[in-house]
Amino acid sequence: MKKAILGKPQILETAEDFNRLPKPDKQASYGELVERLIRKKYSVSAELAILRQRDEKPEEFAVYNAYAEQCKAEAKKYLKE
Repeated sequence: MKKAILGKPQILETAEDFNRLPKPDKQASYGELVERLIRKKYSVSAELAILRQRDEKPEEFAVYNAYAEQCKAEAKKYLKE
């Protein structure tokens, strides 16, 4: 039985990393745009860590959540243009 080999997930830690990705087009979904914007600042593992520790580190969660809400607003604005 063959096993599928998955490549390493791409970690986007800097704006430069994000800018190397293909630019989203108007056909991109709202969810795809929000995720792409969130990855500008948070990798998947960092995001999961914040979510797991939201009760232990409420200030860190509040910063993350405010950023996520900002990303959602930016995605909505982009799709309306």
